[in-house]
Amino acid sequence: MSRIAEWSVRHSGFAWLVLGALSLGAGWLAGEGVRDQSYQERLSLLHTEAERRGIEIMSQTLNGNVMGALGLLGTIDMELKREARGELTGRRPGERIAQIRDRQVAVSHTNEANLESIGRSYDAEGTFVVKEDGWIGSGWDNTGKPSTGLNVKFRPYYQMAMQGMENVYAAVSQARGDRMLYFSAPVFAETTSATEAIGAVVARTNLMKVDNLLRD
Repeated sequence: MSRIAEWSVRHSGFAWLVLGALSLGAGWLAGEGVRDQSYQERLSLLHTEAERRGIEIMSQTLNGNVMGALGLLGTIDMELKREARGELTGRRPGERIAQIRDRQVAVSHTNEANLESIGRSYDAEGTFVVKEDGWIGSGWDNTGKPSTGLNVKFRPYYQMAMQGMENVYAAVSQARGDRMLYFSAPVFAETTSATEAIGAVVARTNLMKVDNLLRD
């Protein structure tokens, strides 16, 4: 120990330089430790916020109430199943012939009322049933221009529904040209999802809510 003290006295300038360097190093390490802890805490907060936003986005899509309503309608509603199979004539009570885009389409008053109820309840832009052949039948639109008479056989939301799967699909509306989010559920042949899909029941919403969540 005396040798160190003796050396320090003889080389005091260098000793102070070494001491200063060690102090700076210790301070830098301490600062890095604090910064790393702060970084980890912020990262944890961001991770939690990202998870929360992800849940919000999912609530607007597959996990939303609108999908539950569509799934229930496509499973239990017998009038919807009749229309999906193409059994409407437009001449029976509760049915009518709609002249849409140079096509005559048989639609059901009951289905139109149910689709409007879902659309208004969940703030959708429009709702409709896609028959087994890919043509849209009964529908409701908040502007009074339903998608009835369009063929959407090429749309993935129809194709997925015909495979018995619920799905959400973003696309540009054929009828309106706007960016839309399509919620689609199968219409099953019987009152159980264990039977084959014979059509699709669809709700169309704008992307404003999802856009805002993604922006955040």
